[in-house]
Amino acid sequence: MNFIKSVEAFTLAVEKGNFTNAANTLDITPSMLAREIRELEHYLGCKLLHRTTRKQGLTIAGERYYRYCVEMLAIKKQAQDEIHQLNGDVVGNIRMSSPVAFGNKILSPVLAQFLLQYPNVNIDLMLCDRRVDLIEENIQIAVRVGQIIDDGLVAYKLPPYQQTIVASPQYLEDCGQPQTPEELGEHNCISFSQWHAHQYWLFEKNKQIHKVRITPRLLSNTGESIRQSALNGLGIAVHSTVILAEDIEQGRLIRILPDYEIAPQPINILRPPMNPVTPAIDTLIHFMLDKITPSPVVI
Repeated sequence: MNFIKSVEAFTLAVEKGNFTNAANTLDITPSMLAREIRELEHYLGCKLLHRTTRKQGLTIAGERYYRYCVEMLAIKKQAQDEIHQLNGDVVGNIRMSSPVAFGNKILSPVLAQFLLQYPNVNIDLMLCDRRVDLIEENIQIAVRVGQIIDDGLVAYKLPPYQQTIVASPQYLEDCGQPQTPEELGEHNCISFSQWHAHQYWLFEKNKQIHKVRITPRLLSNTGESIRQSALNGLGIAVHSTVILAEDIEQGRLIRILPDYEIAPQPINILRPPMNPVTPAIDTLIHFMLDKITPSPVVI
């Protein structure tokens, strides 16, 4: 009896719902899979599965043993991954986080390329616009837009996050279009709550910096909320150039203050300090640094 093979056969039979699908996954016949499970039941001295011609179900012992089987197979894979990593192989599971808009528009295509190139790596990508605690949430790699305020994290700079200031045609018709950044104080403004200096917007013209204090009518922690609020005429928003490009091209939003450049937000890849860095994490970080290029500027 090959204990691990029998455990895999039993676990797949439970997860796939029948012997045929489980056998296909292991590339064996249903009768061979049934034999593996019988040998496991004989080894344990109890029945794990009730099975008829129409359906199968777990016994009480099977329910309990299945949970341990899942843990055993996970530990087996983790042990194999660690040995591969000691040998320098690019293999293993990586848990990542990224802001939603950046993840959808920019990061996901890069990760798809990476996974096609490195078939022994799996990525669990969490998209959210809140500030993620890498240590607390077991994140190996995070993309962070804005200033870094987490002590002890290792940072890799990406090209700055280019931004554009916009409003809807209806808002500009109702409230007028500001001609200078200083006039923004008289308008409804929409800003990101997680940016450290969300009450100030920075503009540049002829190498002169304009730091403008705003009183946001809406603070939001998601980029899509800010975009939708601008589209619905709430006020003036600063958002990613890449995200707003189509809305501007279609006339749903209008770029304002075109003679002024908005200071881009810094963007970094972050990871917790670790020694040594696994080959999979190191390879992915440098892959991202190579593939993620500066965002275009909306003219």
